[in-house]
Amino acid sequence: MRNRRPPLFNRRTALVLAVVGLSLAAGPALAASSGGSGLFSGLNTLLNNVVTALSGTTGRAIATVALIVLAIAWLTGRIQWGTALVWACAVAVIVGAPTIVAAIT
Repeated sequence: MRNRRPPLFNRRTALVLAVVGLSLAAGPALAASSGGSGLFSGLNTLLNNVVTALSGTTGRAIATVALIVLAIAWLTGRIQWGTALVWACAVAVIVGAPTIVAAIT
């Protein structure tokens, strides 16, 4: 019998990467004081910092690295074409989310 390698991207890996990414993006917002008054001012600041990080140069750098890793995994046969396409579309939607929301509203 051949030994099968575990897949490169599984749900646990995606969850860990999401939690690490959000915790890194949320760090400055959690350390800062709330800028205004109101019940959700701290949450508003946190979410604004996450959107700024993901739509700015940090988000583009993370997306670039993710697409490079995805391409290498696809070229080596560790990930299927459909999965690679879904991940690429997800990266495009995450990076372009502020533009999509601005177009809708």
